[in-house]
Amino acid sequence: MSGAETAAVPLYLGIKHMLMAKIATGEWPPRHRVPSENELVARLGVSRMTINRALRELAQDGVLLRVQASVPSSRKAKAIPAFSRSATLPKRSPSAATRTAPQS
Repeated sequence: MSGAETAAVPLYLGIKHMLMAKIATGEWPPRHRVPSENELVARLGVSRMTINRALRELAQDGVLLRVQASVPSSRKAKAIPAFSRSATLPKRSPSAATRTAPQS
């Protein structure tokens, strides 16, 4: 492959193929924790968006399962005061409801 042909391949695609090879050879067996985006950025010296696209496409292809590292969790429910429209919103004056726009 010539230098021109190598340059024509998008960087994310080369990384995607490299990661697929690690899975196919068994270097990363099923259920193996794949390095995070930030870890891959540091190892490979490319932008986070490049790594993100490669991982996103692998997930779309069913090769990887992406799970967020930290997911908000619910806490014990607190009592929520009853909502009363009259208590929270001011009443409109009758004159405001009958006003019309000025005519030009």
